[in-house]
Amino acid sequence: MPFEKGKSGNPGGRPKTKHWRDAIRRAVLDTEEPDPNSAVRNIDRLALALVEKALSGDVPAMKEIGDRLDGKPSQAITGEDGGPIETLELSNLSEPERKQRYAAIIRDVIDGSEGED
Repeated sequence: MPFEKGKSGNPGGRPKTKHWRDAIRRAVLDTEEPDPNSAVRNIDRLALALVEKALSGDVPAMKEIGDRLDGKPSQAITGEDGGPIETLELSNLSEPERKQRYAAIIRDVIDGSEGED
């Protein structure tokens, strides 16, 4: 049966599973040593190793766990002095004016005087 135009073949979308995050969560919450004879998945072994490193004081491991469980902290993108980013509207310029402006921008970047007019 062909797809209907305008209708998704997968209305639920891709599953929202996060295997690495889930494995870290299991390793963080698990207080028992895994049974060496069990079929522990490799991702669980990796997560457990990461948690063990964090517990021993490894700061990058702690950061990785925090980023995976809580998400990375958002980082603002701002222009000079924390103000808004300056944008240039070049589409309303003629072709020669656009080329001239692009050349000036490239010169500024090469000369290290970016943003100075």
